[in-house]
Parts: sequence; structure tokens; C-alpha cells
Amino acid sequence: MVLMRASYVKAACAIAILVLVNVFPASLGSPMPAKVALALYPQSPHNAFYLCTDTTITVCINNIGTTKDVELRLKNLPQNTAVNGRDGLALPLRVQIRENENFYYSIALIALDDAQGGNIEFLVVDAENEEVLCKQSLLMHKIAPRMILDQLISVAKAYGLSGNVVAFAIPKYRRYWHPELGEFDDAVLGYVWLLVSPQGNVLLDDNSGKMIAENLVVPWQIEAIDYGTARIWSGDGFKDIRVPTVQVVGDLSFNFNRFELYYASWYGSPIWVTRQSFYWTHGEEIDEIPDTERIELWLSAENGEKLFTVSDYHHHAFRYDPVDSYTILAYFHCPLASDLPQSWFNFLVAEYENVYPMSNTPYDHMGFFLDVHPIGRAMQEYKILIERNFIGLALVGILYLAPKIK
Repeated sequence: MVLMRASYVKAACAIAILVLVNVFPASLGSPMPAKVALALYPQSPHNAFYLCTDTTITVCINNIGTTKDVELRLKNLPQNTAVNGRDGLALPLRVQIRENENFYYSIALIALDDAQGGNIEFLVVDAENEEVLCKQSLLMHKIAPRMILDQLISVAKAYGLSGNVVAFAIPKYRRYWHPELGEFDDAVLGYVWLLVSPQGNVLLDDNSGKMIAENLVVPWQIEAIDYGTARIWSGDGFKDIRVPTVQVVGDLSFNFNRFELYYASWYGSPIWVTRQSFYWTHGEEIDEIPDTERIELWLSAENGEKLFTVSDYHHHAFRYDPVDSYTILAYFHCPLASDLPQSWFNFLVAEYENVYPMSNTPYDHMGFFLDVHPIGRAMQEYKILIERNFIGLALVGILYLAPKIK
């Protein structure tokens, strides 16, 4: 009977310990007043956008004081640009920032044909009394090609092409979440010029005017399952050109989508990258409004071979072997290669160590968030809870083991 009572007491003490570690205040001292800071990304010199492209702006709200209800507001945008949010979080956004928490939010900054450089500015306001707690602006530059049409025609003739040449300014590839990281961890902003004539084509570097390659397979000649239309600067105006992409099935309730064409180098070989972005801006019976997703198709510019695809999935970007189709999952709008299993745990099949080729940082994830793997991200989010319960279990272990130690 005595032993049974002792067991009940131990069990009650164990339950009390686990309850206590979860409800005990984090600090016995006087609480620090909320101190909120705001940071914007990407920083100089990568705070720039190409003509008619989508650039990610990431916001980080930090609070080193007590829990605070705040509202994030967008105050100013560069001229002739638009924004679209993600994850169903629309601006102005009310959020509770806990002590020592970093809250991340991102938008797609969409450059229209006549977009101009300028400041994008955010405010963090006390949700109770409308007091401005902090504000931050980020100057976004427009990157325009340097060479003009007369120069291009002259260069084309020098390389044996006729004066009847069509020019296309194609931006150099940069990562979607981290514009400062290229395939070689050295993102050099700028353009290449594709000069096309009946005699062939040449590819020029816009900064130096030097030839990169000649007689490539031009994007609109590459066979693909599906095609889109990208807006490309031609020296004296924008032209719509046909670019290859993958087929998209699943939740197609997005309000509009855009196609972009980039130039990249992979193991010294020229590559075309087509990026398709999807925007949900309004609608009925859709959980994630607003939202933005994208899919990239990487193709050899030498023979048109499909090399791989890259797509977003839960704030991360994953690389897959060439696939013809992607399924956009409903409710949380994550594009997933259609030949992969459709489950909530399909992030386990993603190639975490092989997203971008020839890079010292092979992964990619939202903004400047430090955790790469979704499991690591969840552990970071519930770090305090995990630590408290680990301590509680250790105390429970001592409770049961101490009497046995002689």
C-alpha cells in the first residue's frame, strides 16, 4: 500500500513538473517594454530590379521586449510598380510579436513596363494606440541595359551578321529569394544581348560588349510541353517573345501569371532560365489570398536540352530532375513536381543538398531566415517549448532515478 501511494505521489510530482515548466514565467524580473525594430532585404548593392521582372522584398520585425500587437503597413512604392503578398497575409498586417521573436514577411515587387526606381517604405504601428514604433525604407534601383540599338547593329555587322538584326536584352540570372547569390555565389547584375539575324546569332555581354557565344538555340525554338510570353527589351521598346515552360495543373485559380527569361552559366555552358510566377490577388473560397509562387525551367542554350526545374515549396526552393508538369497544391499553393507523391510530408523527397548548381550555398529559403530545413524551421519556432519540456523530462527522470542511486 505504501509503495502504491509512493507511485501516485511520484506520478503527481511528474505531472506537476511538466505543467510548471510550461507555465512558469520566462523571467522573474520586471518585463522589458516592447522594443520593435524593422529590417528590409535585399541590401545594397542587390536592392535593384530588372525591367519587367518580379523581385522579392523581405521584411523582418524584431522585438526584444515583451509581447506586442503591431500592424505592418506599406507606405510607399517605386513609381509604376505593384506588390503582391504571400501566404494569405495581406497588408496592412496585424501580428503579435513575442519576446525575442523575429517575424518574417515577404512581397513580390512587380516592375511594370515603365517602372522607375524609388523607395519602398514600411511602418510598424502599435495596434492599440496607432503609435509609429519604427519605419524603414529601401531604395530600389532599376537596372537598364547600357548598350543602345545603334551600337548593337554595329557589333552585329562586325560579327558577320546583317544589319537586319533583332536584339533582345536578357537579364543575368539571380536567385529569387537571395538576389546576391548566383550559381557561383557571385551574382553580377546586368544583361546579355541576343542578336538574331538570318545569318545566325551572337550573345554579347552588355557591360563589356564582348561575345559570350554564337549560334545558340534561341528560346522560342526549343520544344516544350507548354509556352508563355515574356516581355523583353529590344533596344527601342518591349517585345513579347515565346518562351518554353512546364505544364501546370491543380489549383489554377490564380488571377494572373508572368513569364521571365534569364541567362545563366552552368559549368561554363550558356543556359536559358524561364521563370513563371503565379499571383493570387482575390477570389472566393481560397485560403491563401494574397499569394505568390514560381517555377523555373533550366534549358541548355547549346542544344535545347531540359536540365532541371526549380520551384518554391513552403518558403524554400527545391531542384528536381526535368519534369513536364507541376501540380499546384490547393489551400497552400505549393508547386510540386507531378511525379512526386502528394502528401504533407513530401518535403522529405526534396533535394536539400542540390538545389542550385555549382554553388557554395546549395539551398535557398525565404529572405534572411537562418533555418534551411522545414523541420529545423519548426524547431526554431518552438525552441522555448522544446527546451522547457526537455528540462521537465530531465527533472522527472531525476525524480524516478534518484531513489535507486545508493
